[in-house]
Amino acid sequence: DDRRLLFQGVRDCLRLKLSNGLSHTVTPDHPLYAVEDDRVVERTAGKLRRGCWLAVEVGQNAVESRVPLQAPSMDVYPPGIGRRRPEEIRLPKTMNADLAWWLGFLVGDGCLPADGRSSVCFAVTPGIAKRLTRLTQRLFGLRLSLYKSNASQKIKDGRVQSRMLVRFLKETLGIGVKKAKLRVPRALWRSPAPVVRAFLAGLWAADGYAPKNGEPYLVTVSRQLANECAALIHWIGDAALVRRVWKPESRFPRGYVSRAGWTYRVEWHGRACRERRTGVPCIASRVPTAMGIRLGQKGANKGKLYFSPSAQSAHVSRARLRVAAPKHPLLADNLIFARIDGVQ
Repeated sequence: DDRRLLFQGVRDCLRLKLSNGLSHTVTPDHPLYAVEDDRVVERTAGKLRRGCWLAVEVGQNAVESRVPLQAPSMDVYPPGIGRRRPEEIRLPKTMNADLAWWLGFLVGDGCLPADGRSSVCFAVTPGIAKRLTRLTQRLFGLRLSLYKSNASQKIKDGRVQSRMLVRFLKETLGIGVKKAKLRVPRALWRSPAPVVRAFLAGLWAADGYAPKNGEPYLVTVSRQLANECAALIHWIGDAALVRRVWKPESRFPRGYVSRAGWTYRVEWHGRACRERRTGVPCIASRVPTAMGIRLGQKGANKGKLYFSPSAQSAHVSRARLRVAAPKHPLLADNLIFARIDGVQ
């Protein structure tokens, strides 16, 4: 735990701030993989300085089996008219892709009421209402009710009434209330890559954006959720970039006010980024090189990419490097590279 190491004086530590927006807290003698002379070498953290490049391994998720889910505790329900019996509530036995997507949407645009009500609430847009309703019925055998929202005319308030479902989310999956719910459910850290991708897809469906030019990104007020999403993206073989962005206060119709504060933008860089040859290399495609790469303009090198000592550059795109030097030692698909921007 970073806090225990730093504030209880167990030992001296270094915090490395990386160009991908993340940080790494280690002891000075902790071994890391650095890039020197176009090769990956092992160096202790105490010998690394600002400007050094680190190699980050991605795609380590080799999980094959789905996580079994324990049933929540059962109460003795008093008899009542219209009340469902606990055994009538259908709960998933394993963490599957449908449940992962539903949980991702819950973390992004849903909540458990802080006052202890036995309901699960969502902010539902028209494009997602059918899928969310269908999944809720398929997973739990429960109905998602939609109501007119006071915050927006386009968004509806969705609600699922079930004490057993709330208990399942809290006890089995670790979903909290308010800011405590803004984290990745613990079962996802032991799930196969397709299940993890489904969770990220549900989260992006709630709070994500897909611009025409650029990579899809997520906006959240929780730094923990941003860092955990970046870790999941790396775990399944893609690359993530976390940016800290200040959001001013804004006012909407019907009296809704969005308070000012820091937000975190998580960019999801995938296979398309690795294969792109034009533009500025992004976090997924950039490879640090000791020598620059130049495009030949005349003679035998016209139209060809080649190394040139006079074209010094800190990094080059993976696709261009693959054309100029197909056997370059840094072209491994399971590696991305991040520069150290600061050491504390």
